[in-house]
Amino acid sequence: MKNISVFAVLTYNNQIILCRRNYGNFNWTLPGGSIELGECVVDALKREVFEETGQSIDSCKYILTSYSKEKYSVAFIYFIKLNSLDKFSFDSNELQDVQLFNLFNLPDELSLRQKKWIELCFNESIYDRILYI
Repeated sequence: MKNISVFAVLTYNNQIILCRRNYGNFNWTLPGGSIELGECVVDALKREVFEETGQSIDSCKYILTSYSKEKYSVAFIYFIKLNSLDKFSFDSNELQDVQLFNLFNLPDELSLRQKKWIELCFNESIYDRILYI
């Protein structure tokens, strides 16, 4: 694998928290990133969410593992529902913004792949079938 990563479908009050990259195509993305050597998936998830949003998480729900042939990468996707929201904080060298978005008004610059991950979190019939694949 070229890259093994973890991403969070991070929600608060039925809104999604997204990060805007400060490099590449400057697209919006779910909080997440590469898993470091020797790091467990959930520890990587907690680290990435905190680094990119300033939010601490207590619990998470595994959704799926996604494989990309084009990127030769694997991503573990988790659903997190925040009960409270701290002020957003992030490294301005990596990100230019963090915002809450309405589920029905996601930015066009969010990848189709990540939009599908979000949809899976809210589609219970699909969610029940793929929870522990």
